[in-house]
Amino acid sequence: MTLVGTLTCTLSPPDTVAELTATSELSCHFENSTSGRDANFTGRVKRLGVERERVAKFVLVWSVHTDEPDFSYQDLEGEYAGSLEPEIAPDATQAGLLGGSGKSVWLKPVTRDPALPEGWAISLMTLELKPLKA
Repeated sequence: MTLVGTLTCTLSPPDTVAELTATSELSCHFENSTSGRDANFTGRVKRLGVERERVAKFVLVWSVHTDEPDFSYQDLEGEYAGSLEPEIAPDATQAGLLGGSGKSVWLKPVTRDPALPEGWAISLMTLELKPLKA
């Protein structure tokens, strides 16, 4: 798969303590390293498994990979699923989320929540992205 850019998503602090199954709204910015066409997205992330109280905003950064020869930022729209830990990722070797248009986009985490002790896994993460209308 070819690296086509970086997706940076920000989660704002919650109003209340998150439950074990938590859904959060986020805002994301995609920097396209091939065409230079950046885009903004809204998103919803759902984490099943380990959850901790988040008292400050949290930033997730993903490297964006695809085999699509005519990749466009619109290909990011859609649902993703996977894990932030390699042991339970879809291919059991790399952490990341698979999804987007035709399940052709692989989001590989560049950041990891430093508050999670080593060996603690987030069992599943789902992400839904929608482009912001200009």
